[in-house]
Amino acid sequence: MIAIIAILAGILMPALQQARMRAQSSQCTSNLKQLGFYTMNYCNDFKGWILPHSLAALGYRGSSESDDYGEGYPRSAPYQIFRELHYIPNWIGGSAVTILTCPSVNDGRGINAKLYNGLTYGVPQGMIFATRADRLASKKRMAKLSLVKNPTKKAYYCDSINSTYERQTYSIGESTTPGDNGGIVWSMHVGAANICNLAGGVYTLKQNGKNNALTGTRSFYSETDMELRARYFFGE
Repeated sequence: MIAIIAILAGILMPALQQARMRAQSSQCTSNLKQLGFYTMNYCNDFKGWILPHSLAALGYRGSSESDDYGEGYPRSAPYQIFRELHYIPNWIGGSAVTILTCPSVNDGRGINAKLYNGLTYGVPQGMIFATRADRLASKKRMAKLSLVKNPTKKAYYCDSINSTYERQTYSIGESTTPGDNGGIVWSMHVGAANICNLAGGVYTLKQNGKNNALTGTRSFYSETDMELRARYFFGE
C-alpha cells in the first residue's frame, strides 16, 4: 500500500506543480495588464508622457528625496509615482499592492519589504533613450507615447531578476546578465518571461540560459539587430 501511495504521489506531484505554475503565470499576466492600464491612464492624463524606470535618472527628482516608503531611485520609479498620484492604492498605512510583483517569485520577503526595496516588475533603462545613438551620447529624455515606434514591441513592465537571481528589480539594464547597473528580463514561467508593452498588451519572450531575455546573448550595441533594440529604445 505504501508503495502504491508513493507511486501515485510521484505521478500527481509534477502535474500539480505544473498547474500551480500555469496559475502563477496567468496571475502575472493579469498583473501586467493592470499595470498597462494604469500606464495608459497616466499617459492620457499627462499629455502622453511615459514614466521611465526612474525620474531621478533624468534629474527630475533628487535621489536623496525620500518619504515614508521608498527612497533614492526606487522612490522615483513608476510604481511610486502611481502610488503618489493614486492610480494604485497607497500602501503607506494601508494594504500592500500585490500586482507590482510576480507571484512566481518567493524570496522569503513580504510584499511591504519588496515594495520598499524596489523588488517589483522592472522597466528597461533604455526608456530614457530614443535611439542607440542617444545612448552612446548619453542624451537622455523622457519619452512621449506619440514618439514611440512600434509600441506593441516596446517592453515596459517586465518579469525581472537582480544579481542574486532570486529577487525582482525595478530597473532593467542593457547587459546580458544582471549586475550593479540593473537587472535583466528573466523567465519566471517555465522558460518564458511575461512583458507588458507600451500598447498596454502582454506578450512572452523565451529565454536561453542566464541571459537577458531582451538581449539574448548579444548587447544592444549591435548595428544590425533591430529586433532586439526595438524592445529597448523608444525611438527604434
